[in-house]
Amino acid sequence: MRAGPARTELVPVRRLAKGRKLEERLKTAVELVISGPSDEEKKEGFYSAVPTETKLLDCRVDREGMVFLDFSEDVEKGGGTEEMEERLAQIVFTATQFSEIRCVQLLINGKTVKYFSGEGITEVEHPLTRADFTQFNQGGSR
Repeated sequence: MRAGPARTELVPVRRLAKGRKLEERLKTAVELVISGPSDEEKKEGFYSAVPTETKLLDCRVDREGMVFLDFSEDVEKGGGTEEMEERLAQIVFTATQFSEIRCVQLLINGKTVKYFSGEGITEVEHPLTRADFTQFNQGGSR
């Protein structure tokens, strides 16, 4: 994510996702989002909407290209409606950058949840795709 003068953008940041297997590369990519931007990226206005306290507990991909991302409950903490939508979009766009991944099923502590965050702002019981976040044009405005 990058904060601009009048808008927030979902912008790709190039980093090396280590590993030979898809799940290893995906896990690395998601953990890099959680760790947040480098000092130089921060100077350029980049930030991560995902709290740094969040833990990725599990990452697995089924044969149909659905990834199951299991996070600690910290993934839901803090922020308002807009930040929660940014957070989900950031997770989904990160996972679906890999051509083998078509959708993301969000789990928290091993369980499917119906609504994301204490405010219940977004239904996440179904697998999420980029189409669920049409308000975010990667590299474009929101």
